[in-house]
Amino acid sequence: MTDLELMRRADKVVETATKPAKKREAKPRLGCSPLRQSGEPLTYTVKEASKRLGISSERGYAAVNAGQIPVIMLGKRRVVPAAALQRLLAGEKVEAA
Repeated sequence: MTDLELMRRADKVVETATKPAKKREAKPRLGCSPLRQSGEPLTYTVKEASKRLGISSERGYAAVNAGQIPVIMLGKRRVVPAAALQRLLAGEKVEAA
């Protein structure tokens, strides 16, 4: 390999090392709820709903199983609608589906 070829290869290495990285579009993460325009989620996981209610996640799951907290089944995943959680926090009686 000649000196000229080595210099060209070195130039290519430097050129690619100094290029700015391509910015990737943020993809929604799995497990994230869609957001309203206000930034509040439309649904919560049982764990998130439990935290908002001020109870442990174990009690939250027990309340879901007892029908005290309404959930929507999405495949095997259970989510708590934000509207139902707001009614619970307001002290209203909420019927589980």
